[in-house]
Amino acid sequence: MAIPYLPNIPQPNDQLSVSQGNLLTNFQGLNTFVNVNHVDFTSADAGKHKFASFPVQAGNPGTTATELAVYSKNSAYTASAGPQLLIQRPTNGSTVEFTSSSQTGIGWTFLPSGILLKWGNVVATSPTTTIMFPIAPGTIPAFNGIFNVQLTPMKSTSGSNLSVSLQQPAPFDIFQIFCFSTGGLANDRISYLAIGF
Repeated sequence: MAIPYLPNIPQPNDQLSVSQGNLLTNFQGLNTFVNVNHVDFTSADAGKHKFASFPVQAGNPGTTATELAVYSKNSAYTASAGPQLLIQRPTNGSTVEFTSSSQTGIGWTFLPSGILLKWGNVVATSPTTTIMFPIAPGTIPAFNGIFNVQLTPMKSTSGSNLSVSLQQPAPFDIFQIFCFSTGGLANDRISYLAIGF
């Protein structure tokens, strides 16, 4: 919303009777400006925000060596289409889209630190099962490195145990899982949670 404001008044030769209307308009404009997302001048909480809203930016704002920027920008990922919050690190550094996610059975999300979480499940139909973390440019981010992978076996039948072990990842988006079941593998499922960057 545009706010009427006259930055060049009063002029040195203006008389108050001439400038009074313009000065009043400026004070009213300042009051309107401050009341957007802030508590009122007269409140005990004057100077504080009610909330913060971020207009969508076309590009990254740029930062100096002593700045960290938080801003809104349309998501780079189709699963999070529309405005998301981002952090840009100092000196025009890397950006993290920290409100983006794909909240599905096989999904992902970023933390504000830049850590990437991926989760999902696979069917264990053979003693060696492969997990391929989904990746797709512009849709699903890829890992650059992985810190940890947690596996949870889920038996489809009772009366037997399913155990799993994990082979060291190479490359980052593929894992081998070794499965053993005392009752045989019968479409048993393995859930995973992977943590990386």
